[in-house]
Amino acid sequence: TYFSNDKLGLAILRGLRPSQPPLCPKLEKQLMDSCWKKSPESRPAFSQIVNQIHQAIDNQRSPLDHHRRSDADIRIVNQSLVSLDKRIHFGSEVMCCEVVSDRLLAGQMDGSIGIYDLEKKNISEFKAHSYRVYTILFTGKHIWTSFEDGVINVWDSTTLEKLKTFEHHKGLVKSLLMVKDSIDDNEYSVWSGDCLGFIYLWRDFQCTQTIKLEEAICCMCLVPVDSTEQSVWVGTDGDIHRIDTKLGQSVQKWKAHSGMVNSILYDDGKLWSCGNKMICVWDSKTQKLLKQLKGHTARILCLAVIHNGRDKHVWSGSFDRTILIWDTRTFICLQELTAHTDFIRCLVHVGPGIVCSGSGDNTVIIWKYNASSDPRAEQSNLNHKSDEINNSIPVDNSLLSYLYSNHPLSADKYAPERPKWINDREVSYCFSCHNQFNLVRRRHHCRMCGQIFCSQCCKMKIPLPTLEYTKPVLVCDNCYN
Repeated sequence: TYFSNDKLGLAILRGLRPSQPPLCPKLEKQLMDSCWKKSPESRPAFSQIVNQIHQAIDNQRSPLDHHRRSDADIRIVNQSLVSLDKRIHFGSEVMCCEVVSDRLLAGQMDGSIGIYDLEKKNISEFKAHSYRVYTILFTGKHIWTSFEDGVINVWDSTTLEKLKTFEHHKGLVKSLLMVKDSIDDNEYSVWSGDCLGFIYLWRDFQCTQTIKLEEAICCMCLVPVDSTEQSVWVGTDGDIHRIDTKLGQSVQKWKAHSGMVNSILYDDGKLWSCGNKMICVWDSKTQKLLKQLKGHTARILCLAVIHNGRDKHVWSGSFDRTILIWDTRTFICLQELTAHTDFIRCLVHVGPGIVCSGSGDNTVIIWKYNASSDPRAEQSNLNHKSDEINNSIPVDNSLLSYLYSNHPLSADKYAPERPKWINDREVSYCFSCHNQFNLVRRRHHCRMCGQIFCSQCCKMKIPLPTLEYTKPVLVCDNCYN
């Protein structure tokens, strides 16, 4: 609506205020509210505004502005658990992924869905929405996709023919969830949650129920209560709600994070949630906080639980461009993956020992667990890490060589393979300080992890007998530490 200056001033005096985006973080909302208070004495001073803006920028900071974490933040015990198998390039930023039979579907920023055939290894795509595909859900016969303006499309999973379009939502739909009937596995409903706090329940393409929360819906997860009962847990702006599927209403709520709860998952009696830089692990029955996991340097956007034979791991993807792999029993970080050059938007379990990650760098990477990653070696590595040498004792190269050569893993039957070096052409920034390479700042491979660094971050030399380097070779600061 157009206002003249006089009418606009009068409207502001009567209470007119700028509208705020539904997914606007709390810190920015509070700042806007305080700046628009009617009494000038109640508004924050300029220095307070600057401090709050700096805090908001720090929370949302680009990955390039984040320095690598210090050694005190995280300890990685196994750098050879997972390796990059294939990098798939798409035409736009990858927003979400889903596995449909033998195909990998990637929803993109431009509204298209890329299709990668896992057997034939070819790529195709089709236009699903006009802009930004936020979520893809595979229910068996159908594929559900959501668009930025709240539109939901349903497709035939075989022919990819569009069957239905729903326009009930008036805000961004960030989460779709299939809830199977607790009695009959063949029956299910689809839950869709939007940024205005509405959850719609769909059965046989009909909206059967509406649930309203007071906060934006960011993510949803199905949690079994017992053999016949289950509940849906919903992540919102800092809170987690438990919704009784029979009552169709929120029956419990607690504060989980300081910002948006971007992803939640259930595994073996524990609920994992992520928000700003931190993962929280909760007891699903008592909601008691069991563990806080710190390792990422920016917002954590996605979680996935991965079954690899006898072991189970939780993968976390972040705005800091890294993926961390966590042991679900010990909560120790096993490996850091740094092959993406932009934020990690989604993680999907493709099959036994295979995981894919979608990123803002327009790629999906397929990761494979290495056959040589022996659980005995991992446990021995954990034991070795727990028996640390006092930092005050000087350690020279000859002592390091002795320790490596006499380590239990140095036997031939446990000898690890040399890491695969990352191609120079795939990396434009140092993996540690994130400074861009040029004619002066050259690329250097770490012989221990295979990643690429600048000369300042990869200057130490030590022998690595277990990798058949008997003479001192170049390693990055992280591997040296």
